[in-house]
Amino acid sequence: MKLKIKPKSELIYILLLGFGFIIILLSFFAYSSKTQMDESYDLIQGSARASDKMEIISLLVEAARGRTRLTMQMIYEEDAFIKDEINVELDILANKFSRARKQLIDLGLSEIEQEIISLQNDAILSTLSLQRQAAEMAMSDDPETVKEAQKILLEQVYTGQGIIIDYFIKLEAHQKSIIDQSRNDATEHYKNATKIQFTLFSTILVLAIFVMAYVVRKTTLTEKELFLEKEKAEITLKSVGDAVITTDNEGLVSYLNPVAEKLTGHITHSVVGSPVNKVFKAFDDKNERWLGDCIINYLKNGTYNMPSNDIILYDLNGNSIDILLTIAPIQDLEDHVLGTITTFQDVTKEKALAKRIEHQARHDALTGLLNRREFESKVEQSLKLYSEGTTHALCVIDLDRFKIVNDTAGHTAGDELLRQISQRMKDILRKTDFLARIGGDEFALFLSNIDVKQAEEITEKILVVVREYQFLWSGKAFKIGASIGLVDAPAKVSSYENLYHAADAACYMAKHEGRDRVHVVTYDDHNIAEKREQTQWVNRINEALDNDRFVLYVQDIVPLSDDKSLKPHKEVLIRMLGDDDKIVPPMAFIPPAERYNLMSRLDSWVIQTVIEQIKKDHSDTVYGINLSGQSLADSKFTSNTLAMISACNIDLSRLCFEITETAAIDNMENANSFLLELQQLGCFTALDDFGSGLSSFAYLRNMPINYLKIDGMFVRQVGKDPTSRVMVESIHAIASTMNLKTIAEFVEDEDIRGELINIGIDYAQGYYFGAPEPMS
Repeated sequence: MKLKIKPKSELIYILLLGFGFIIILLSFFAYSSKTQMDESYDLIQGSARASDKMEIISLLVEAARGRTRLTMQMIYEEDAFIKDEINVELDILANKFSRARKQLIDLGLSEIEQEIISLQNDAILSTLSLQRQAAEMAMSDDPETVKEAQKILLEQVYTGQGIIIDYFIKLEAHQKSIIDQSRNDATEHYKNATKIQFTLFSTILVLAIFVMAYVVRKTTLTEKELFLEKEKAEITLKSVGDAVITTDNEGLVSYLNPVAEKLTGHITHSVVGSPVNKVFKAFDDKNERWLGDCIINYLKNGTYNMPSNDIILYDLNGNSIDILLTIAPIQDLEDHVLGTITTFQDVTKEKALAKRIEHQARHDALTGLLNRREFESKVEQSLKLYSEGTTHALCVIDLDRFKIVNDTAGHTAGDELLRQISQRMKDILRKTDFLARIGGDEFALFLSNIDVKQAEEITEKILVVVREYQFLWSGKAFKIGASIGLVDAPAKVSSYENLYHAADAACYMAKHEGRDRVHVVTYDDHNIAEKREQTQWVNRINEALDNDRFVLYVQDIVPLSDDKSLKPHKEVLIRMLGDDDKIVPPMAFIPPAERYNLMSRLDSWVIQTVIEQIKKDHSDTVYGINLSGQSLADSKFTSNTLAMISACNIDLSRLCFEITETAAIDNMENANSFLLELQQLGCFTALDDFGSGLSSFAYLRNMPINYLKIDGMFVRQVGKDPTSRVMVESIHAIASTMNLKTIAEFVEDEDIRGELINIGIDYAQGYYFGAPEPMS
């Protein structure tokens, strides 16, 4: 709070500044006078030049008129000798005209004058030529020739001469305007010069008087008064741009600068002598104290605690702003406190910006919800706040079919959908609940101090809101859904990470069970153990790949007609060998492989192994390879696979790549591009589980496929359920129209086979024809 300023004599600086400024003004005075004289001289010269041009133009006009007059006299003169004398005079006038015209040009012509002279030249050349012709004809003794000369003179020469003289009149008028303008400009310059010189002289005089008065005044003050006034002035100068309030040693206001007047609403002359706590209404929000009272207490007791950064200033009208301030004492040479000086500045905008930046750091930029880091922090704080015995719930919400919106309408539409759906979910929640966007189309929700039943009711409402929400974009309507994993947690949960993983695993189970549902687990539910077991599968899968502990099985896909063009097919199925060399079923390792992004490695291994098998198998059997949706979304996998196939040196028509309808819809753009490139290389493509989606036929038209595999849930009931039969017939009819071959899955008995043959299905696959067996 203590501010020491050393005294320095400033008299010499004022003198140097004052006399320096006077010298500058005197120099400017001299320079201005010279500039005005030069400008006046230029105006006089311009006027004189214009007068000279007018005299020359008068000579030119006189010469032109004289030649016309003498030519006329020559025509009507009968005496030949007199005609000769007139002809000589014509030549003299011509020379006189030429010399005068050259003098005019030598004086310099403006653009306007050059334009007039140029136009005049054309008239002069034509008129002089006719004039000479008339003069020569006038010298003839033939009356008819003389009469013709008279006609040329009257009808043409006089007319041309009039045009020439008109141009001379224009030049004279132009020179007169120049003379008038020069006279006016000279008068105006004289007036301006008089004003400037008077102003400079007055300023110099006033400044000299001010400097003299200042010197006299400063020399009459005592050294102590000089130091005190200098200290106040120097501190004030250091606070330029900031508000400044000074007080005496009793805490009475002695000065407010203009910025302080603006921020407090008080005028200096109206508050001088008033207690500072009545004028400076600043409240330290953090320490809960009025700073005006603190200043007065300091002057009385000599103790003071620095204010916080949370200061609110209230003006005369009760309006408030955020300020940042410093308070320092004013001291004399003996360290006696003579008063205080408070400097402060308006930081309302800066604090608002800081709050906005802080908000952005804690919230998702797209939806305005909490982000992952802030959500985690708030949940951990809430778990610590509530006493033992209370329960909470944490949910992971994953939107279903969101990727369809991104792929078909673009990411802008997807962003808008996320904004709208997040607001609808937020409207359902209580004020104490936390909703966050974790990433992409995944959200997290923490319901504090709630039992499982209430938490389920809230999540069911969220399901309904999402299910019934219809997103409209560019004339298209989209419907989405949600899968929610809910874990009810006691207050004594030790780790947020474990709690979140439990909810994440529950969300995965909700998707696995059919989506559009809530899967509920407790913190010690066996599903959490299953989640941990899934993470252990990552190492087991990687070790199996590294140690060649995966094997392939195949199942026959049999033609249902005698059509020789229908090649035999086999679907390739992957199996894993356990530690005891027994077969591990695919549903044990496929879900964790999908969960932890290992499917691309498995699919690459399968493709490479099938290629090696085809090199050994010299039949025409087509091998069907299933690709996961995860692989379709992996651009590196697709590019590597295309490169591998291009370089494998086998009959590529023996490869058929199968993708499920769900995987195709989730990765529509990538799937179409990849399948098309496979077909261009010579491979076959197939769409598996067709009919399971709600929009199957809508996507089928644009997909580059050769085979359509009908979902087994329709095939099993084809002989018993009329609806299933109609579905199979419809799928086959559409496939035939599109030149696609149909494959019926899950054919388990002769009755189903017979029905499929009657419908016209091309291929059948199922246990009726044989179970999967190791690929030899």
